[in-house]
Amino acid sequence: MRKQAWRYRPAVGKAAGLILLLGIFLCPGPAPGLTEGELRVQIDEHRAKLEKVIESRKAEQVKAQVQEERLQAEITQMRERLERMKKEEAELKLRVASLGREQEEIRNDVSRLQEKETEMRELLTREALYHLSRVEAGIPYNREIRMSDFSLLEKDLTGGRITLREGLERLFALLEQEMYLAGENELYLGTLPREKQGIREVRFLRLGLVSMAYMSSDGKEVGLLRREGDTRSWNTRFSPSLRRAVRRAVLMLEGKEKFGLVRYPVAVKDIPAVQDAE
Repeated sequence: MRKQAWRYRPAVGKAAGLILLLGIFLCPGPAPGLTEGELRVQIDEHRAKLEKVIESRKAEQVKAQVQEERLQAEITQMRERLERMKKEEAELKLRVASLGREQEEIRNDVSRLQEKETEMRELLTREALYHLSRVEAGIPYNREIRMSDFSLLEKDLTGGRITLREGLERLFALLEQEMYLAGENELYLGTLPREKQGIREVRFLRLGLVSMAYMSSDGKEVGLLRREGDTRSWNTRFSPSLRRAVRRAVLMLEGKEKFGLVRYPVAVKDIPAVQDAE
């Protein structure tokens, strides 16, 4: 039988050289006593193993490439996220700086408002004290109550026990009450202490907050409130014409006489001296 020389046929593809090299180093030489057919079978087995190794390496390379691409994509996303975070950080820094300026402006505004409130509170306090002094120097009509209202308002404003709005409302309410009293004429019963005569009941005539007079129940005694400096006192010694004017005004307010013009001293600090006293 004619023996044919064995020749290795290289595998088709780029891995042919690698297969040949691996075959040289991995495949043992022909075992003694093997026939050509057995040798071919052995070579095919080694070739199959090498191809499996190559396929396994290719699969690992593909898997590694996929992982590398995924990691690269994640790195790209992280870089983009980092850039966004840097931009957000820069924006936050600008916002913080802007908020700092706004906070400083708010502090300045609050400081100015506090100064204005202090000025307004001092103004209201001065107004309360001014009207308190006017009530004290005015006619003795509910003087204690009216003075107490203004005095309490001044103390609440000074002590900070009420807000500025409450102070304004209370001051306006008191001034409205004073304006109402100033435009009202009133006849009312009251008591009047007299030296050596005790306390007796009289009819008081009030003309606004300007003048007051009184007349006894029998009509014989008439008095006008006279101001002398900072004090006021009852004066019973004045002209008969002025006495008749007081009597007539009292009768008008009682409804016992028709209303008409009465010559009556509004500014009572200068009551005429007695010339024709009864």
